[in-house]
Amino acid sequence: MCIKYAIASAALMLAWTPQVLAQQQEAAAPAPCREDIHAQFDFWVGDWQVFKRETGELAGIDLIEKVLDGCALQQTWIQLDDGFRPSADQRLRGLGVLSVTQDERWRMSWSDNSGYTNVLTGALTETGAMVLDSDPVRYPRGDGGFVEVYFRWHWLPQDADTVRSWGERRIGEDGAWETSFDNIYRRNR
Repeated sequence: MCIKYAIASAALMLAWTPQVLAQQQEAAAPAPCREDIHAQFDFWVGDWQVFKRETGELAGIDLIEKVLDGCALQQTWIQLDDGFRPSADQRLRGLGVLSVTQDERWRMSWSDNSGYTNVLTGALTETGAMVLDSDPVRYPRGDGGFVEVYFRWHWLPQDADTVRSWGERRIGEDGAWETSFDNIYRRNR
């Protein structure tokens, strides 16, 4: 009888040991995306009302969420002023996904329902602003050719509940930077 109990106990321990070891290894392994760099954009995480800086007019609403266990941010934008598409029946809606690249830079992939897409890459500056730049985006010209446009987007926390976000663009590599939008994010309560 003792031999049966000994065999049963040994079998139970053998079955249980891999689970315990796996749990211990999981607990000992560092959590993914917990480095300081993954927290650099946390000031932008939240549910926001977005106002035009110059006029105070409500421009849109934006939801920024940490996703994939903190490894990425997801942006869900809804344009309310139709500033980019004044004749459109449908509101501009966009989706951005931001994550840290292997070279420790932030990368944003943006797409919206107008067909516009853009990829921007950058980093947190010494002033506390997150600044992302695009590669050239090609737009068709009337003559059948293309024009290359560069974009630079900025986010600068003003306080715990306010972020200034503005964008610039330039035509060609040597063009002058012009402001394309300048907004103030105010956290929804």
